[in-house]
Amino acid sequence: MRRIMKILGIITIVALLLGGEAVDMAYSQKPDIILMDLMMPELDGVGACNIIKSDPDTKAIPVIMVTARGHELDQQYAKDMGADGYITKPFASRELLHTIGQFLESPK
Repeated sequence: MRRIMKILGIITIVALLLGGEAVDMAYSQKPDIILMDLMMPELDGVGACNIIKSDPDTKAIPVIMVTARGHELDQQYAKDMGADGYITKPFASRELLHTIGQFLESPK
């Protein structure tokens, strides 16, 4: 995935394991986009997404769920909690690029 991000010109990639860390990072760093798994320890991805999207300071950050759970109910629940996109693993590089591209402005 790092190679794909370099193609897009994304310089900083932060890998976090816990949903709470993702929330903290969203507040402290205000990233351009967040890719998050549904299944994370302590606070799952949907819970973390809900917190991020409920706060006026972070709600504009696009959150894309990247997960092995492809059931339609999971997708709808993530959307209801504020997720902007949903990609099911395994995925093609092109699919990831397309989804991320929908939420990031093109370089000028």
